Formats: sequence, C-alpha cells, structure tokens
Amino acid sequence: MFAAFEFLFPAIPGLMAAGSVAGIAGVIRKQRRLRAAWNSGIGIEARCVRSYIVNTTTMRGNRPVSSSSHHKHVYEFTDGDGQRRRFEEAGPATVFEGDTVVVRHPPGRPDQATALPPGDPGTRARARVRIGFLCFFALLSVTIATLFFTIGHEMAESDDKGRAPQPAPLPSGPPPGFPTDFPTDFPTGPPPGFPTDFPAPRP
Repeated sequence: MFAAFEFLFPAIPGLMAAGSVAGIAGVIRKQRRLRAAWNSGIGIEARCVRSYIVNTTTMRGNRPVSSSSHHKHVYEFTDGDGQRRRFEEAGPATVFEGDTVVVRHPPGRPDQATALPPGDPGTRARARVRIGFLCFFALLSVTIATLFFTIGHEMAESDDKGRAPQPAPLPSGPPPGFPTDFPTDFPTGPPPGFPTDFPAPRP
C-alpha cells in the first residue's frame, strides 16, 4: 500500500515545480519579445481605445490585508499590410483613452507589439520580482517533493519488512520417481497355483 504513496505524495509538489518552471520560461520569453521590439522593432502610431485599473487584493483568512493596482490599456493600430490590430498591455498611468502613442513590434510580427518605452525600468523590475518568486516557489516545491519521496520510501520499506514471510510455492510437477505413464505389465492370466478345474455349472 505504501509503495504507491512513495510516488503519489511527491506528484503534487512536483507538478507545482513544473508549473513554476513554465512560468519562468514565459516571463523570459516575454522579455525577449520586448527586447526584440525595442532594439529592432518597427515604430507605428497607435491609439489608446480603452484604459482601466486592475486592483489585486491579498486575503488573509476573511480579511483583505494588502492591495495593489496597475493600469492596463487597449491599443489599436494598423500594421504594414493595412490590417487593424488590437492588443492589451499594462502601462503607465499617464496614458489615457484617446491618446496617441508609438508602438513597436519585431519585423514581420505585429502580433508582438508593445507600447512600453525601450528599457522600461518598471517592466524589468516586475519581471525580476516575478522570476525571483517563481524560482523560490520552484525550489520550495522540489524540496517538499524530495521530502515526501523520502518519507514514502521509508514507509514502503518498513511495510515490506513488517509483512509475514510468504510460504514457498508448491512444485508444479509430480515428485521425482512418480510414474507418469499408464503401466503395461499387468498379468494376463491367473497367478501360479490358482485352481482352474472348477466344476461345470448344473443346467
């Protein structure tokens, strides 16, 4: 029974660690896209068609203990092929609905457009904080998974030692010297000395 727990217990923190690694890869991939747009991107004028604030509240028990807010914008622009595109992005609080901004995107990738200024310090700081948190969470998950695996392994070993010894299996064939064929040396007549002159029966 405990042998299954040896691998079941570490499964959940292992999946959490894998999710953290995937999150780190996503942050790095986003930073690379932004860097490509900043360094060799094509600048196009865009218009902010919507601006709103997102509030994030952290709960402790039944009470909110802290909250944070960041501004998000929806930008609209026309790419080099004449196609109208929209994208949503967190940005500075100085941009309002109806403002005109310059967006950049890597050559041939208007779907990766950004309105953030090159080398935006806030974006880099948020990326570093997110990567640091995900690294810590991944390390914590791996530690918990290792601890659970060790405990499950020890429980499985103790369970195996506490079991009663199993009897040896019975032999599947006949014992040595046991005849396996039908005997053919049966006597065909009466034994020696056996009387054979019995009187005939009366009619």
